[in-house]
Amino acid sequence: METRKILNTVQMVAAVCLLSTTSIAVHAQEEDELMMRRGAGTDEIMGTLRSFRRPENAAQPTTTALAVRVYFERNSAALTAETKAELSNYGKSLAAEEFKDARWAIEGHTDASGSADYNRALSEQRAKSVYNYLIEEFGMNPEQLVPQGKGESELFDPAAPTSGVNRRVRIKYLGG
Repeated sequence: METRKILNTVQMVAAVCLLSTTSIAVHAQEEDELMMRRGAGTDEIMGTLRSFRRPENAAQPTTTALAVRVYFERNSAALTAETKAELSNYGKSLAAEEFKDARWAIEGHTDASGSADYNRALSEQRAKSVYNYLIEEFGMNPEQLVPQGKGESELFDPAAPTSGVNRRVRIKYLGG
């Protein structure tokens, strides 16, 4: 009898985890946003970035933004060593010759734990941190990058508004 209770509990926890993961993935698709896996290689990133570009007569791509797995501590815009390592392949990809004319929005996001004004300012700082890093480390042209603060207006996981997954950077293709 005790084993059955434990098994039922484990099944319920697994179902909740699956539901949470599905919720995040569906939300990402609704926002035309693709969450890249942590540690994605340059080839994988380049292939995804290429998919954003379409000939003038082609249909618009369904995905035009990458939710980069660059997360921040609460109330911080500092790039950690782990964050810089994650950004490395993105920087190499975005700075590639084939994207020299492309423009990218660097969107900073927060969770919903602060006031709207505070979160907007913090998200702008996060976007600027990534913007500066890409320019300083990869020699990107500042004219290619548009830092934007979104605050808490576009939560990645609205079901968990204070979750760390909401404190992120998004790279969005603007054209070029």
